[in-house]
Amino acid sequence: MHWERRALIALYLLAIFMMSWQFAAERSSLCDYVSINGDFQSYNVFRRILAGQTPYLDFANYIGMAPVFVNLPLVALNNSFSTSLFVTTFTSNVLFCLGVLMLVYLISENLPLSLVSSALVSKVVSTGIFLRLLGPKYGYLFTERFKGLFTPSNSMRGTRSFLPFLLVALAMLAALLYKKKTGHTLNWIDALARPAWVAGAGAVCGVFVVWSNDYGVAVIGAALVLLLVLQAAEHHLKAALFFRNLAAFGAACAAGAFLSITLVTAGHPLAWLSATGQSAEYQFFYFNGTDGKNVLTYLFTNGLLWLFVGLCLIFFGCALYKLLKKQATNRLVYLVFIALTVVAATFIYVLGGSGFNCREPLEGMVILGLCAYILRGLLCLFRRWEKGIAMASLAVLICLSGYYTLQAVCYTAPEQGSYIEGFKGRSTMTKELVEAAALVGDAPVFSTYATGLELVTEQFQPTGCDYIIHALGSDTQRRYARQFRQGDYPFAHTSALPVETWVANQNWFFYRELLPNYRQIFKSEYGWLWERCPSRELDAQVTCRVERLDESRVKIICTSSTTEEFTADIKVRYTTRFDGLWNGFLSLGRRAVLANGSCISGGASQGIALPGASDETFLPVYMENGQGEILLTGAYGEGVLLELEQAEFIRALPVLSWQ
Repeated sequence: MHWERRALIALYLLAIFMMSWQFAAERSSLCDYVSINGDFQSYNVFRRILAGQTPYLDFANYIGMAPVFVNLPLVALNNSFSTSLFVTTFTSNVLFCLGVLMLVYLISENLPLSLVSSALVSKVVSTGIFLRLLGPKYGYLFTERFKGLFTPSNSMRGTRSFLPFLLVALAMLAALLYKKKTGHTLNWIDALARPAWVAGAGAVCGVFVVWSNDYGVAVIGAALVLLLVLQAAEHHLKAALFFRNLAAFGAACAAGAFLSITLVTAGHPLAWLSATGQSAEYQFFYFNGTDGKNVLTYLFTNGLLWLFVGLCLIFFGCALYKLLKKQATNRLVYLVFIALTVVAATFIYVLGGSGFNCREPLEGMVILGLCAYILRGLLCLFRRWEKGIAMASLAVLICLSGYYTLQAVCYTAPEQGSYIEGFKGRSTMTKELVEAAALVGDAPVFSTYATGLELVTEQFQPTGCDYIIHALGSDTQRRYARQFRQGDYPFAHTSALPVETWVANQNWFFYRELLPNYRQIFKSEYGWLWERCPSRELDAQVTCRVERLDESRVKIICTSSTTEEFTADIKVRYTTRFDGLWNGFLSLGRRAVLANGSCISGGASQGIALPGASDETFLPVYMENGQGEILLTGAYGEGVLLELEQAEFIRALPVLSWQ
């Protein structure tokens, strides 16, 4: 390696290290938080593992093991919330920069400019320059596409989406070691003739199934599709070898997955299967990302999704043409694998019913890929200046590494808030972390979101499900409610954010246990503290009348002689079915029920998404002046028929108020 290349790589590593360090120092300088930004979603996992708990067995790990693998070794050096904020921010940007480097390099084949591009993207985006140049209408297309990749955001999407780049890096390392050992270049297309290599690739993909609930599965699907396409393009491969390769890949993948799942769960692989299975079963209607539309209708009417997927399809078509012409290289195989994985992970979300919500990896990588191809075109025009470009890149990296180092070294955290011992950092949320903690003392608290209060009082959320929105699955929710009911906890804690209205409606299975036995005693910057009290059930009776509007819609009309406002707890039983095979196909066999009307929170209209059938479901109906109603609609699409079998009043509860 020439000295110029060594200098480029060294300066690049210094630049991204110092830039990431500054980002991390800024984020961890103030340990404020909200329930939905994911800071405690990550730290609670670290904290539980460092306390000796096992993922999936002792606690729910909704995102997957990616944050654990990447961040836990560093967090373990100083187990604290402020350290977690620092480490997760630092690693998120480092991984993003490495992903950008690999993508741009694989496309442009120019290392100096790839290094410069990688060292610039997250810094440029973080400054908001696109918002100033293009205005908020178009500038956000760049700012928001990358914000969730170089920062932890609310669910470590950048870390999760790094998996295909990690596997490509491992493939490149394997090719390098092969060349050193044999003196020959390893062509991955030729390696198809060796079932042992195919089995090795399958085993590696299987091992990483625990990486995350989206990309862990997506890499297996992408590798399988790539294997099929490459074998189909290689006409000299015989049918026997074709099926032998598939068998080798499948068996090795299953073995690798079983091994990693068993290791992660300390010998309890069924715990992982149960947790991920119930999440997949419930989240498609729970989060209602398609807004009640059947999945395929939503899919084919989402123009933004198809804009980016369409660009990927064009790339796949060009790649297939090169494969058929025997012009494919290892670089092209790597790029196809990355693109297939990102598209597959995106469709896991879309087809799972969560909508086009996890969009940053697809949109960000497509935008970067387009820019890289433009860069490649410019390099072809100015090929004679290759040496000058390399020296200019070296000069730019000298400036960037110096600038980032100066920023990191000179950064001074603003004196905000108070030092919180439990955080080992500062926070302005003293009511939440000092006053509420003083009220709680040593008593156990049952929180719907395990955040700072648990940390400063040195306890864990007792169910192992730190976020109530991760209590997915009917069995999981029953256990969650039963443990709360039977635990007789002195205090409960809920957030007081606008999102809590949706959370309370969607999780009435818990709030119907909270309202009659607890009263609000303290409000902080973040949440409400509830204290156990004598029964608050109201002496009111409600009569339920069912009015069928059509085959898909049923209205439950509630009347009472009591004119004061209260919440009626209504038990319903219902079934749904598709009106024909076509509607079942459009919804991919998925049915749900949407409950709309006056529910809780002072009559605010909040929809509740429910499973397609239930033998026991409870719904809140807000009662005012003796009247209340709720509309049940079969979803997704117009072809879901609803049969309401029971609508029974159970009890009258106080109105839930966040004021």
